[in-house]
Amino acid sequence: MTAKNYPPDPRTQGHVPAFRNEIEAQLANRHLIGHWKNISDTRYFGSIHLAVLPGEAVMEGYYTGLSSDIKVDAMR
Repeated sequence: MTAKNYPPDPRTQGHVPAFRNEIEAQLANRHLIGHWKNISDTRYFGSIHLAVLPGEAVMEGYYTGLSSDIKVDAMR
């Protein structure tokens, strides 16, 4: 599956240019596993691992991303 946060253009929250994110993932049992990237600035990308609660629109898990050129962070 693929997803993106545009169009319309996303809110910028004071950032220029807007972050246009794309996610590519696969569903394995009840887990969504994949990667994301910001196509506006190729420096920003990472991975996702989310548990999809059965019959709900709720996902819980972690994503990784770069906070600098050499530091990787994992966040809920």
